[in-house]
Formats: sequence, structure tokens, C-alpha cells
Amino acid sequence: VANVSSTEMVTATSPPAHPQRCDGATYHRCDSATYRSCDSATYHRCDSATYRYFAYGSNMATRRLRARVPSARVVGKGQLPHYSLRWHKLGRDGSGKCDIAFAGADSKDVVWGVLFDIDLAEKHLLDAAEGLGIGYDEKDVRIVTDDGSCAALTYQARPAKIDQSLKPYAWYKAFVLYGACEHGLPRGYVMALESVKTVEEG
Repeated sequence: VANVSSTEMVTATSPPAHPQRCDGATYHRCDSATYRSCDSATYHRCDSATYRYFAYGSNMATRRLRARVPSARVVGKGQLPHYSLRWHKLGRDGSGKCDIAFAGADSKDVVWGVLFDIDLAEKHLLDAAEGLGIGYDEKDVRIVTDDGSCAALTYQARPAKIDQSLKPYAWYKAFVLYGACEHGLPRGYVMALESVKTVEEG
């Protein structure tokens, strides 16, 4: 979603001492890097070697994401209900990058995107590319797909990095559009992406 520029990373929290109960609508941090969907009636220890990531900006383009995390495997498209797509996150190049903004519990807005499974061993690479703790924070989300819903991890802009006046560069918008078309997002959503105005670089 953001520029590949920062190499700073945020240290993850320590693993819990005991397994945690899950509520079926969310998932939890099981150790310092592992995320896993949980069953509503059980306790468990997490042992997954991958985590699920929801891309909604330039990382929807598979070739761009794999340049950052080579293990990324496409799961399929999905939507994040009650959120809207914004281009107001301040990138290190001064242009606007994509962000998700909560539109209200009664809103019919959705953000479409692509689900990927990524090896946990590469999570730090994506965190660095996204500027975790600098430009974006991690966010746990529930994504609706044709097969139901699933938990995933995504990134949301930090409040201090939001500027409503920003617009994206054309190359960044092109990555977003490429990913949207590559994965067959709804035509109406793609048309909305196409309508976004850009600014000249430099």
C-alpha cells in the first residue's frame, strides 16, 4: 500500500503465557508473528506457518507484492464492509497512498481487495515496506468473500499521516488498477478507481 522505503520495524508483543479464547469474529496474536483464525468454542495454541493479508491498494498487484514478499499466494478477492477507500495517506514521496476509513456501522460502503497467504518468516519484510509504526499501523479485519468470511491482517494509515488534500501519482494508481483488474474486482469499483485524479511527479 505504501512506498518501499523505510527499514524500520516495530517489535511485536510477547507471546501470551496461555492459549486464548476466541470469539469467532476476530483472531488474535498468538505469538510474536503468528495470526490464525479461531474457533468460537475452543482454546488452542497457534502453529500456522503463514498469515492472511488483505491488500486493497497497490499491493493488490501480485507482481508488486511478490517483489516485497516472494511467498505471497493468492487466496481470492474479498470486501471489507463499512469502510471506504481513501487516497489520503502521506507517502514518503509526498503523494497520496491508499487507506481504509471507517464509514459507519450503517454504511453500505465497502473496500474491495485481495487476500493473500504469506509466510510468517517474511512478515517483517512487508512491515518494513509499509512503514509499520511510522506510516501505517496493523489492523485486524473481517473480510467477506464468496465462500463466507475470514479474518485477515491489513494496514491502516496513522492519523498523523493523513492529509485529505493529497492525490496519488499516476504510477501508483496504475498499480492499484492493475491489481483490481488482475483479480476481477467488480466493474463499478474499478470504474471508481479509474476516476481518481492524479498529480504529476516532482
